[in-house]
Amino acid sequence: MNRGFTLIEMMVVLAIAAILLAVGMPYLQGFVAKGQARSLSAELSRSIMMARAQAVETGQTVSICSHSGASSPACGTAADWSNGWIAWYGMASAGAQVASQRVLLVTRQPALVGISTSVGDFSFAPTGLVSRATASSTLVFTIACRANAAIAFRTVEVGRNGRVTLAPEKDDVSGCS
Repeated sequence: MNRGFTLIEMMVVLAIAAILLAVGMPYLQGFVAKGQARSLSAELSRSIMMARAQAVETGQTVSICSHSGASSPACGTAADWSNGWIAWYGMASAGAQVASQRVLLVTRQPALVGISTSVGDFSFAPTGLVSRATASSTLVFTIACRANAAIAFRTVEVGRNGRVTLAPEKDDVSGCS
């Protein structure tokens, strides 16, 4: 009695496995992108809440700006948050070097998702209020797919009073790869 399987049986199994993998791969990338979006929105909201708390606790201005991508912490010159963000004690200004300041945190973004916003930088006054927002404005950060910015996962909003809110998640992430 021979035990085992033939080469043809093995090739059929491999072909079926390859087909299943090819069909499932886009869903896997969407699943990973959604996880990265959750993580990024949580990290951004935690960073903003931490900066506000530090401003109130220490009585100093605390700023958050987009990272320039340089090896030493420096603010980006525009609303390009693709390199992450920096929080530090001091007033925000575009292109500012923050290495000499007391840096609170420096973060980087994951590969599949990114932040879309018109905000370049903003500061929290010692009172906890956002100093770069008008009385009626809200700072809006959209967590979106890097490959297709039209696929937005979550929105992080910061009110003039410094309150952070997260918009509900969007479920359709199949186009993000």
